[in-house]
Amino acid sequence: MALRLAPLLAGLLSVIIFAKIVRRLLPYPFAAIALAFFVFNSNLVYFSSEVKQYSFDVLAAVSMSYLTLILLENIQHKKKWIYLSLLGSIFIWFSQPVVFVLAGVWLALLVRLLRKKEAIKNIVFPTLCWSISFGIFFYFQILPTLENSGLINYHTEYFMPLKFWEIESWHWYFDSFFHILGNPGGFFYKWLALPFALLGGYELWKKSSLEHWLLFLVPMLLAFLASGLELYSTIPRLLLFVGPAILLLVSFGLYYFYKKIKNFPYKSWVTGIIAGLLILQTFLNTAVHNLAKFKREEITTALEDIQKNRKQTEVIYAYAFTDAALRYYLPFYPNAKPTIYGQPLYKDWQSDFSNLKSGQKIWLLFSHYKSEQGREDEIILNYINTKAKQLKRGADKNAGWYLYEWR
Repeated sequence: MALRLAPLLAGLLSVIIFAKIVRRLLPYPFAAIALAFFVFNSNLVYFSSEVKQYSFDVLAAVSMSYLTLILLENIQHKKKWIYLSLLGSIFIWFSQPVVFVLAGVWLALLVRLLRKKEAIKNIVFPTLCWSISFGIFFYFQILPTLENSGLINYHTEYFMPLKFWEIESWHWYFDSFFHILGNPGGFFYKWLALPFALLGGYELWKKSSLEHWLLFLVPMLLAFLASGLELYSTIPRLLLFVGPAILLLVSFGLYYFYKKIKNFPYKSWVTGIIAGLLILQTFLNTAVHNLAKFKREEITTALEDIQKNRKQTEVIYAYAFTDAALRYYLPFYPNAKPTIYGQPLYKDWQSDFSNLKSGQKIWLLFSHYKSEQGREDEIILNYINTKAKQLKRGADKNAGWYLYEWR
């Protein structure tokens, strides 16, 4: 329980900082609407209660954005330059995607310095701090993962295709942008949110300021570009840090729409109904998840059963992508320790079962399913069913476990 306190505090701090951001950028009631989008976003709520780093990604994004907004208003505020430099250097070690946010921050501040004809030397200190910090972090933390073929293969379907001349690539571009409105954006009615997100991008570019557009849009664009170079994944949880920017886009779009229909007698009602539809379903999703004690994945039920019923002569096979959960839970379930750690399906996974003998019993444990070419647990089970007799099966949220006797 104590481990969940840190992401929870990060989530609460993010709410406070995001509230300060929208108050600077949007008039009432659109600032309140943007904050409601944030507070009831089921993705943000979920990861604020998980022992994961993604809540810190959001905190890093809104913190750096807020400090940048203050500097954009007073570009000569020397103390804020120091705070921005040091905080960005620290966040790099707690949030990998903050490097995309820092790139947006850097461009926004550079444009403001050039427009105001202020001393460019102000940006030298943060550039040095962030570059040194990221260089060290990249060498020790990121570089080793670039050589991890298993990790790369797991995220292959989330790498942006760079073949711009192919129709399939454009389908990928549209689907990815469309789906981020739902996750991490949190909007259930994505088709309703889509036009307002586009209008919001236009409003930021033309009516607000280029600096604001760079600050909030560049991180998202760079994350997708990095995915095209197979350096970053666009799997939704790794894009959680762009959630606040998506919510701002839709909120700016609603504000732009309201201004355009200002002569319409029912403009407030129309805008209010649209905002209400976007907020209502988001609120209901979050409420249902909390009331139902929503779980995306639950492996402990399987481990408890195996711990209680497994005999020492019985083999335990663990699906390749259960490793992260097992590293955390196995100290509490020593009798459920796998004797076979499965290989991913792009390797010679069938050889995992080559040493089993007739009459031998084997437990199979699955969670954190991958489904690029169909559910991998189903592929493995279809193979096992031709080799063994099923004696027992169990299932919980996105986890399954089975006991077989080899023929």
